[in-house]
Amino acid sequence: PQVKQLSKALTYLHDHYRLDRANVIAHSYGGTEFMHAYLSSPQLQKHLQLNKVVFLGVPVEESLSSRLNYHYHLIKHSRDKNFIRLRKQAKDWQPIGKLTIYNFMGTKPGSTHTDGEVPLIQSEMLKSLIKDHPTIQYHQKVYSQTTHRQLHDRKVILNRIADELWMKR
Repeated sequence: PQVKQLSKALTYLHDHYRLDRANVIAHSYGGTEFMHAYLSSPQLQKHLQLNKVVFLGVPVEESLSSRLNYHYHLIKHSRDKNFIRLRKQAKDWQPIGKLTIYNFMGTKPGSTHTDGEVPLIQSEMLKSLIKDHPTIQYHQKVYSQTTHRQLHDRKVILNRIADELWMKR
C-alpha cells in the first residue's frame, strides 16, 4: 500500500506542481518503497528526472544473510521476489540524464556486517541493480560505529548529504 500511495503522491506533485526534477533522501524501507514506486511506474520514469539519490541503510535485497559479503554473483542467488522484480525493472530502466546515487550504510559497534537492523549485504546489492547503467554514478560509504537510527542522526553523515546535494562540485 505504501508503494501505491507514494506513486500517487509523486504523480500528483508532477501533475499539479510541475515537479519534473528531484533529489531524494530515503532511509530504510522508505528507500525500498521509493525504488519500487519509481521503477514500477513508466509515467514517473518519463516525467520525473532524478538528479541525486541518497539512501541510508536501505534494504534492497532481503533474503541474503548478514554473514555474507557482497559479491556480484550473489545477485543470481537471491530468493527475494521483490528484489528479483527490481532487478528486472532496473534492467529495462533508461534514466533521464545523469544520475548520482549515494548508498550510505552503518555498522553497529562490535559488528562489521550490520547496522543492527539491515545487513550490509542487503544494502550493497543496490550496486548490482545499477552497474550496467552508463549514466548513473554510484558512491558507497560504510560508517563504522553507526547504528541504523544513527544514519540519519550523525552530524558527519548529515553534513556529507548536504555537501553532496547542494555544494557546487
